[in-house]
Amino acid sequence: MKTKLLILGMILVLLLAACQADDTATPEPTAPPEGQPTPTVSPDFPEGDPRQILGAPDGLDTFDNASHWTLFNNECFQSDISGGQMVMTAKGMQGISCWTFSWPLLHNFYIETEVVMPDACQPDDRFGVIFRAPDNHRGYLYGLSCDGKYSLHLYDGTNTTVLVASAINPAINVGAGQTNRLGVAAFGNEYLLYVNGVRLATAFDSTYLNPGKIGYFVNASTTEPFTSKYNELAVWNLDDKYHPPDSETPPPTTPMPPPTEGAPTVTTTTYVNIRSGPSTLYPVYFTAPPGGTGEVVGQSQDGQWWAVKLPAEITPTEQGWVSGDYTVLSNPNNVPIPVLPAPPVPPPAPLPPPQPGTPIATATDAVNVRSGPGSQYDSYGVATIGQSAPAIGQNQDGSWIAIAVSTTVAPDGVGWVVAYAVAITPADAQLPVLTP
Repeated sequence: MKTKLLILGMILVLLLAACQADDTATPEPTAPPEGQPTPTVSPDFPEGDPRQILGAPDGLDTFDNASHWTLFNNECFQSDISGGQMVMTAKGMQGISCWTFSWPLLHNFYIETEVVMPDACQPDDRFGVIFRAPDNHRGYLYGLSCDGKYSLHLYDGTNTTVLVASAINPAINVGAGQTNRLGVAAFGNEYLLYVNGVRLATAFDSTYLNPGKIGYFVNASTTEPFTSKYNELAVWNLDDKYHPPDSETPPPTTPMPPPTEGAPTVTTTTYVNIRSGPSTLYPVYFTAPPGGTGEVVGQSQDGQWWAVKLPAEITPTEQGWVSGDYTVLSNPNNVPIPVLPAPPVPPPAPLPPPQPGTPIATATDAVNVRSGPGSQYDSYGVATIGQSAPAIGQNQDGSWIAIAVSTTVAPDGVGWVVAYAVAITPADAQLPVLTP
């Protein structure tokens, strides 16, 4: 599908480098080379290994040439591609993280890279991947230290926040020349950290939810230089899968209505969103479970989305849209599948800005802001990914969150969003029960 072709081409592209607050112009991307290598899947993965769950990656870079990379040699670090490896050398700018990015923007994904532990380094020297970077100056940094610890940090352009403190895990191979598969799944505000297929920790943060850049970073703990090396970088696109591999928070699901006998159908291969239109810009009606089958009534103009039949009580149009990347089509020749125009993208909901010191609801997906706690209520518009508003309450069972909206659309200034599509900050906020 189109999404997979994009991801396949996105890894082998020009890089740009940044050193925390320093601006660096983004180079123009060039076309990926022909004949991407086909990854192999080993049966010897541990239980729960994302590579085993997700299968072959959508994009793979084995660093066999430097034609699509920009290499750097500045006061903070030097990057090079040599012997089938990406080589990152920190020059000893003590306590400063420096990074290099790829140009595409990724939203929900699993990335994995094979890192070779430095031959010589200080215990607290750190290196690894940076992701969900909204620009050249900010992002999440997940990496290892030379003494075999893992950690996750958030850098907002000024301050660093520790999301997962440094810790030891026996899954990490420690010592000069040892290799580790370093992986991270990002889905909404949930981040799952892996080493060698073993999940180490899960963190939640809603600072950067929009698509962002990925790359590599180094951080020297002293003035002594060190070098980290990477054998490959693999990417799995999870844009409309509802939860990352091995997640402990699978979504609530609704089955699709039974299809008409003999009609074209699609069967879901994972938890996948059924949306109001053929794009992640449209809000979600519900999430279908793996193995769910729906009747196909149309396709998008680009052929990447299927329109499926839905009950009138869910939507007056009696159709929703599902990404073709996560479905299998059956009976395509029984009935012609028409090309349907995309419906208008819903307007944004008028939301007041969050107030300091009060609970905040941040949209982790496009979500309808409704006049009451249920899909039968009218929509005031859509809150887009990363948009925030004051959280002022919840319904009796906590499945819907009340947020502040403009009194120009709601006289009482209250709107409702489904709870699984927003992140509440702080996570332990006690929201009062409101009667709609």
